[in-house]
Amino acid sequence: MRIKATDDREQLWDNLCKATNERARSKALDAAEEHGTLTAPEIAAILDERELPGEYETHSSVGKE
Repeated sequence: MRIKATDDREQLWDNLCKATNERARSKALDAAEEHGTLTAPEIAAILDERELPGEYETHSSVGKE
């Protein structure tokens, strides 16, 4: 699997390598797949996203409810 390295992805790659204690990116993907719940293609898809999807809800009020 080949993922183009961009400036945005460098930190994500570094984090993955540090978390798996691997120097090579391919080995980091393999280690993450072995020890986690994500497969290498799923990790690659995450690295390809500019932003991870998320949801949040806020509630604010002023005075008595």
